Amino acid sequence: MKTAGIVGGLGPEITAQLYTSLIEEARKRGHETYPHIIIDSIPLLFRLDSEQIGRGKNEQIMLELLTNSIKILEKAGVDFIAIPCNTVHCFISELQEQTKVPILNIIDETIDVAIKNGVKTLGILATTETRKTNLYEDSAKHKGIGVVAPTESEQSEIEHIIYKILNQTHTAEGSKFLYRVAENLVERGADAVALACTDLPLIYDLSLSPVPVIDSVIALRDAILRELGEDY
Repeated sequence: MKTAGIVGGLGPEITAQLYTSLIEEARKRGHETYPHIIIDSIPLLFRLDSEQIGRGKNEQIMLELLTNSIKILEKAGVDFIAIPCNTVHCFISELQEQTKVPILNIIDETIDVAIKNGVKTLGILATTETRKTNLYEDSAKHKGIGVVAPTESEQSEIEHIIYKILNQTHTAEGSKFLYRVAENLVERGADAVALACTDLPLIYDLSLSPVPVIDSVIALRDAILRELGEDY
């Protein structure tokens, strides 16, 4: 039986949602046992923004926290590691150098799901830090699809909404704004829109989405189940 390792706490709500989703999906697929999963939740500040978890002012601190978590999971004997946070994938190369355990790439997994769904151009809803590091743009270009990004003013408001989600002060207006931006991205040429920040599914209801959506959390969940294998 394989063991999945998850770097949690980025933020805690999404870690919990990913774990619950893994269990629910395993049941739907007819598995008779729960998957073997080890979660290490890193000690982040309660109040934070995406600048603090990307290549911003606390870059070295964040990298050290992630590296320590990966080492803990490696020592625990996991077969692979998943990190349910798009923004910190700017550190993926450095982190992979620190361990022989494979680290799943949520960016590549999300792009792969888009391609499987026939998407030629993908709209991106992400943190400003994720946008600055071109994580989705680079992966999409490598895999042969295009990307459509929000306008500068739209991105500024998206960042504000994500900050509110992280600090549990979000409102229904934030959800409505995200739906409007998703529609705008499709109008500007996107075939579907990626929820390229794992916090966005907390307020973006897929059943209410006016456009096709690729959820990066679901993409990572399915990748974890794939790597665990049919018999775990």
